[in-house]
Amino acid sequence: MKRQLRVFLILISLFLGFLTFLQASENGKALNTSDIDILLLMDNDYGANCDMIITKFEQFKWNVTIAGPSETILGCDFTGNAPFDTDLLVTEVNIELYDCLCIMPGETYAYLYENSLVNAMITNALSDNLIVAAWCRAVRILADADVISGKNVTGHADYQAEYEAAGATFNLLSPPIIDGNIVTSVRSNFYQTEMCLAIATALGVYETDAPTVAGITYELYDDTNCDFQVNFSDVSGILSATIRMKVITDDPSPLIKSTLLTDSDHDGTYEGTIQFLEEVDYEVIIEVKDIFWNEATYNNVAIINNKTGGLETISIIAPFIVIAVLLYIKRKK
Repeated sequence: MKRQLRVFLILISLFLGFLTFLQASENGKALNTSDIDILLLMDNDYGANCDMIITKFEQFKWNVTIAGPSETILGCDFTGNAPFDTDLLVTEVNIELYDCLCIMPGETYAYLYENSLVNAMITNALSDNLIVAAWCRAVRILADADVISGKNVTGHADYQAEYEAAGATFNLLSPPIIDGNIVTSVRSNFYQTEMCLAIATALGVYETDAPTVAGITYELYDDTNCDFQVNFSDVSGILSATIRMKVITDDPSPLIKSTLLTDSDHDGTYEGTIQFLEEVDYEVIIEVKDIFWNEATYNNVAIINNKTGGLETISIIAPFIVIAVLLYIKRKK
């Protein structure tokens, strides 16, 4: 009878987990970040933080294209003048293909500044309702393009006179500012994360809800190993997930084993194995972070009894198991 009840619970929880996954997938359509095409303009003497900024945009699952004055550009002194390969030339850009134009950090902007082609690109982008973002010294390029009149901006303080001459209100050492379709920032290291999220906000894809656990299935085998399969509900996408097994004990420093969960086949199910378990009871803990760095820790996701050993498979979708049992009992009546 116990075996039949266990099989029943597994089937019910898997079914409910599937429904939860479908609902999460449907919600995800509203914030499909992989549909975002962002064009990054870079120049020689590009800033030392550009690599980290590009990595963040890629973590957002955005389609990143990098344009510059030549096929290879050189970084500023802080990069050791490191070469960087662009995807296309500025002269080859069709701005209509993108959702956002972002002028990346740099030192001199010898090519991009006072360039009529770049200024026309910026003007056309705003005319097409694209988001236009500029980091630090790059805000002076927006001033030269005459697109910040009446706007609140921040940027490198050395060019305050240029911003104000272009009709903008300058905010010294401010966090990133969104004013209409224009996003500006200063200090690309200190405000790096905030600027990336500000651009996502301006694009309408940023969300602040941490992922939730939609379902977890585990298989205990060979007395010492446990395989996990976990589904999450999140409208933007999962960046990282970790599962931990903590020994249930009065010891203030309990033994904890953990592993990263990965979705190698991109089917929405995150998998991982924890090995070398002892014959004790474990509490399962899940830590998860989405692509916008919203994170959550879920304690007591499951209690695993490894005292008896042997093969055990169970699926848990709290609190759906209790609901399923109640429905089952009600039908029997």
